[in-house]
Amino acid sequence: MVMTGGTPSDGTLVLTQGCPAAQNRLVRHEDEARASVVSALRSTLFVTLQTDVVQPVSGALAVQDYTATVNVAWSPDEGPDVDLAALSALADTDVQGYLPELDHLLPDTLVLPVGEGTFTTADLWAPTCWDELAGRGHDAALVGGALLGEAFNLAELQAAFEIGLGRAVIVNSMEVVPEWRGAKYGLLALELGVRELGKCADVAALFPMEPNLEDLEAREAAARGLSDYWGQAGFVDFNGIMVKPLTSGESAV
Repeated sequence: MVMTGGTPSDGTLVLTQGCPAAQNRLVRHEDEARASVVSALRSTLFVTLQTDVVQPVSGALAVQDYTATVNVAWSPDEGPDVDLAALSALADTDVQGYLPELDHLLPDTLVLPVGEGTFTTADLWAPTCWDELAGRGHDAALVGGALLGEAFNLAELQAAFEIGLGRAVIVNSMEVVPEWRGAKYGLLALELGVRELGKCADVAALFPMEPNLEDLEAREAAARGLSDYWGQAGFVDFNGIMVKPLTSGESAV
């Protein structure tokens, strides 16, 4: 039995017995309702890309960084039809306030940020490409080194993929808020970002590693799991990283 508290009008704390089975059913119902909302809103997912274009000190920059915000949207007019209580819990706001009322006007669309990521575009032929990537940290240097190859001439990359433009989209990170996971939002957001940024690129690339892991066994296990995950988006193992060929400069979603 589980003891739960109640407070009558005289302020005395009264303990009552709750039913674990009933509580478990309630938790399962809430989880199912949440999962249903997450699945239903997948069709509304969109990605906002932002970048700062700065003046180069000398010559053109080889590398450009982008931040990505992953969003979903819901409106009482366009839907989708979801459990409003579950949506309110996920949104941390009462979505009933978005329903049409005659006495006041409110926004008719609720936009919710559900994740974030970062991308980098790189001109692999540019002489400063390696230095610019290395200056962004270990993971960016690792991906850049794998793409450029041992002799820094793209020989391995050209042997494995069709390279014409000499440009790549590097996926640095993509993370979805835990409450919004379960409907492959991360894969979809990554593909949308790569599709847009890869219009003038030959390949997309990433290093399948969960950040902030120090233990070697944990890192290896995470790499295997993430390799399988990103493989669903068309990425294949290459030179210690994962690469996706972009046909005609676009991502095949």
